[in-house]
Amino acid sequence: MDYCPDSWDEPTFTGLAAGFPEVCRLHGKEPVKRVAFEGTNTGRRFYMCSVQGLVVLLEELVLLLQVLKLLDQLVVLLQVLKLLKLLVLVVLLLLQVLVVLLQVQVLVVLLQVL
Repeated sequence: MDYCPDSWDEPTFTGLAAGFPEVCRLHGKEPVKRVAFEGTNTGRRFYMCSVQGLVVLLEELVLLLQVLKLLDQLVVLLQVLKLLKLLVLVVLLLLQVLVVLLQVQVLVVLLQVL
């Protein structure tokens, strides 16, 4: 294979290929075992440079950190929404108090007229 297909870890074929006779020509490292998960290569087992595997893991880590940042922002947004909900409830309560005060004033005026 001239490229690295999308792949995943299969429990029966994973980890470093210890004792494999060939090493990565670029890095001189032992390869890792992978299983293809792409098109017609799906299920095909292959060996891949472990350094590339680390790059993929680092990319996944960066993506995970971005997701965590978004989750933190979502938590902050949810806290703001809770505060807004509380503020709306306070405004509604104040409006109810205002309605009661207006009713009392109307009754006072009616009593004065009578």
